[in-house]
Amino acid sequence: MVRVHEQVPDEDHLGDRQQAVHEVDGERHPHPVQLPDPQEAEDRRVQEHEAVQHAVQDQVVPACVLLPGAGLEVVDPGQDLNKKADVLLEKGQVARLGRIGAQEGWRVINVSGMYVMPGLIDMHVHLREPGQEYKETIETGARAAVAGGFTSVACMPNTDPVNDCEAITRYILEKARQANLANVYPVGAITKGSNGKELAEIGEMVRNGAVAISDDGKPVKNNQIMRRAMEYSRIFDVPVLDHCEDCDLAAHGVMNEGAVSTELGLRGMHAAAEELDVARDIMLSRLTGARVH
Repeated sequence: MVRVHEQVPDEDHLGDRQQAVHEVDGERHPHPVQLPDPQEAEDRRVQEHEAVQHAVQDQVVPACVLLPGAGLEVVDPGQDLNKKADVLLEKGQVARLGRIGAQEGWRVINVSGMYVMPGLIDMHVHLREPGQEYKETIETGARAAVAGGFTSVACMPNTDPVNDCEAITRYILEKARQANLANVYPVGAITKGSNGKELAEIGEMVRNGAVAISDDGKPVKNNQIMRRAMEYSRIFDVPVLDHCEDCDLAAHGVMNEGAVSTELGLRGMHAAAEELDVARDIMLSRLTGARVH
């Protein structure tokens, strides 16, 4: 008689490979389970994605698409434009704006009540890759961005490992290239590991595509380190995106400090916890000439 049992490694052997045990005539004989190769799974996922991309590209795109302006609002701050207008698309590109009559062979799409505008830009997103793909990936984040009209996003460095060197910056850009959706602009860390103790390789990250530096949700407490970071940011012509918070004053508050926080019995956080860091950054910006956001 043969029985197969699943054997789960105990806590002292969590790194061991999982095994199955088959039992023959009362004797148990372990043999390794053939687990799927993660690289093969990733290669298969990439191939499937590329196949979908090629299928989309192979579809016939109408030569001309007309968006009637009866209920369509065209907004373009770059041209100081905010009005109702017809929009003509030729091979996926905006060709003309104004009063345009439909012609034979054109596709006409009813977009009443909608807006046409340049692609939106989100300067603070968390794409989580590498290291936290169970939350988000560069592909899924970029796909969500374009679905909402955002054609460019700047992703924070709070990945695992932190984007504090050229290798991670290049990895993010390569993944964005493979996704081929929104423009993804990496933001490099100010300090190594975003731990506030030592400057990251700012120059290397910028040379490889980082567009700004930030420790994301972690304030840089050391004033000298922040000063040096601003000096480097000016040399490499990138802005500093700072999380302004005095953690001692904030004291893990969960809402603004005041009568309501007292009434609710919740720990308050006074505005001074942010204002102190803002004041410091303004002074250091004047000293270094850096651009601070």
